[in-house]
Amino acid sequence: MYFLFTYFTLLPYLPASEFTGFPVYQTSIWALLYFSHAIYTLFFFSAVFYLLPNLSTFTGASGFASSTHFTSVDGVEVMKLFLTPILLLLLLHSSWHGPAIVSWFGHVLFSAFQYKITYLLFIFFVTYVSIFLTSVHFSYAGVYDYSVTIFNFFIWLWLMFFSNNLFTFVFFLELLSALVTLTLITSTFSSFYFYNSLSYSKHSYFQVSTPTALLQTMLMFFWTSLITSLLLFLFLITFYLQFLTFDWNLVDSVFSFIVSTSSLKSVFAASFSWLLMLVCVFTKCGIVPFFLWKPAFFKGMTLTALFFYVYVYYFAVFLFFVNVTFLFINELFVFNLYLVIFLIVSGTILISSILFESFYVKSFLALSSILNSVLIFYALCGFQATDLIFIL
Repeated sequence: MYFLFTYFTLLPYLPASEFTGFPVYQTSIWALLYFSHAIYTLFFFSAVFYLLPNLSTFTGASGFASSTHFTSVDGVEVMKLFLTPILLLLLLHSSWHGPAIVSWFGHVLFSAFQYKITYLLFIFFVTYVSIFLTSVHFSYAGVYDYSVTIFNFFIWLWLMFFSNNLFTFVFFLELLSALVTLTLITSTFSSFYFYNSLSYSKHSYFQVSTPTALLQTMLMFFWTSLITSLLLFLFLITFYLQFLTFDWNLVDSVFSFIVSTSSLKSVFAASFSWLLMLVCVFTKCGIVPFFLWKPAFFKGMTLTALFFYVYVYYFAVFLFFVNVTFLFINELFVFNLYLVIFLIVSGTILISSILFESFYVKSFLALSSILNSVLIFYALCGFQATDLIFIL
């Protein structure tokens, strides 16, 4: 595999007289052997996990075996099957050798950052899968549905880091929002996560863990996602009208040109588009001061879904946004630093008033993620805020 990739990497630079047809470029080979391999691995794994809980029904209907009323498989026994597609993806990923590639008409980028961040994301997902499989039994079709959902969730979350422009990032973000809803639905595969589900007269303290709270959580997330989606589309329109591009690598250059040559109205419009982006991201991530939906959202989630949301999904999305903000659109971030400082200062005042009211463990996890996100933004604004206050 290594020699194959090396051969096709050097293929476009060889003399044209050596070939009678069209040359094969790296982007085509990467899309064929790397991207397509990941998609087909996802499809094959999903098909296998959807067929497993129904095999007994199919064989019983065909007369090959007697139908069983109950079948339970330990999660540890399924671990090898679950980790096989992950190892196949890592094997192909470690075998890739070539330069940075921009594919799919500039929407997908594969460079050294994507190559290295893949190992970090896979480590987080493998640790979550190991903990999840050691604590469940595959005795119900809902467990298989949840397993397929989180695997698909992770693959699209991983591909989000390949986005090369703002439009592609918003597409992946909306796709992941739909997968969050699907994860909430499939995570209720056992009544173990609903306290006192048999005796409803003794659920005064754990009333937020009943199925009613799950329905409230889904409604809360639905309306929050709807509002943020509308704001994101409004942001895309205003952003493109000002910068005429969605490419991360061109935003800083275009913004510097606008500040140097354009009028105050154009600079104000660019700052307004940046404010819309901050509001969308802060609302999507549930960061103060747009955090009111997050504690209620966490209270109705099951522990397995909550663990995946915080440990895998929220970490990856927030890491990608911080990387893009600090590396690609740093000029836009520094020029509008007062907007970020206003949001985090107001958010700090609000979160300090409710920080000691989190007596429930899920509310504590929600406030902990909010507080840690605010601290990261304080670190991002640290040196730039010092220059803004004491130098300018």
